[in-house]
Amino acid sequence: YHLLSINYFNSLTKNWFNFIANNLFFCFMNKRKITKLDELEFKPFDKYGKLIQGWTWHNISFDKETNFGTYISKLEPGTKTLPHIHTGYEEFLILEGELIDSDGTIFKKGDLISYKPNSTHSSYSKKGCLILTFMRGHNNQLNKNNKTW
Repeated sequence: YHLLSINYFNSLTKNWFNFIANNLFFCFMNKRKITKLDELEFKPFDKYGKLIQGWTWHNISFDKETNFGTYISKLEPGTKTLPHIHTGYEEFLILEGELIDSDGTIFKKGDLISYKPNSTHSSYSKKGCLILTFMRGHNNQLNKNNKTW
């Protein structure tokens, strides 16, 4: 009788564990988002409170309140970004085209760039580019004297 109750208990435990594991799996899988590069819906880039001509973006997981998350930017040829300072990390991967940073460095397809907190820069694209951006903090615009607005 004792062996029967242990086997029964083990069977219940195993079934309960499988039930929980399967339901957790499906719960987490429903929270997955797949972004396909050929199906992006770009909107005018308005992250600084005004539209920037030639700059559009597709929000993947970016939260405007915290300024954390991921998005894809498309800069048309001739587009300039605004000078800004980072309060947290900003990292981006050039998916297509090239981007010229304020110090003249040219970033090309496949380059992964990381800016530390308190770094400043702006960028320009002669040819246009597609950029995957990972933000972890706010960017504050700089005026002509490199002071925050």
